[in-house]
Amino acid sequence: MAALAAGAGAVLLILPSPPPVSAGVLLGTAISDVWGLVGDIANAATNAYGEPGPGLGVSVVAGVMLLGAACLTGFALARTSAVRIAARPHQGVLPWLVVLLGLAGAIVLLVTQVQLQIGTVGGYWLTAMAVPVPALAVLARPRWFGVGLLVGWIGGGIGAALFYWFNLPRYGIDPRGFVLFGGTLVALLLVTIAFALLPRSAPAPGTAGG
Repeated sequence: MAALAAGAGAVLLILPSPPPVSAGVLLGTAISDVWGLVGDIANAATNAYGEPGPGLGVSVVAGVMLLGAACLTGFALARTSAVRIAARPHQGVLPWLVVLLGLAGAIVLLVTQVQLQIGTVGGYWLTAMAVPVPALAVLARPRWFGVGLLVGWIGGGIGAALFYWFNLPRYGIDPRGFVLFGGTLVALLLVTIAFALLPRSAPAPGTAGG
């Protein structure tokens, strides 16, 4: 999967105009995957969860490759100015719901980590990104880049929630806070679908709509 992501980043780098959805998904996935990469590196350094096996090294390499692919994608977008941030008038409540659900997820994550005293660098990274990623997504033009960014972020975040759900009970820790975080992401996915289906806005003179 990481090799495919790196290959996708290389393709995006050489394309005249990177596909907005693909670029967004790749960047959103990479932002959320920092959580896993930081956790894997910490595990390899501390043996906190036992002697690391070969799979851990593969996971670290995969995470690094994914970040590399995201960097290639970012360079491609910067080179072509294919994506920009601009206010979206007359979009109704959906953009606000996207941001508010991100805020709800951040609050749930922060409170859960503090209450359970299991805060990690990766966990706090997810918390810190839970608001700015959705906020940038609803401001991004073209809209489909923002939709892709949200989809990538949501997929990675749900993966983190599932990790905690399956693994915390083994250590006698209640995972319900992380399950609730996953619930905010499922709600965010539903709102993202509705956001993607909004009518195309009329472009201002000299600009592209979306």
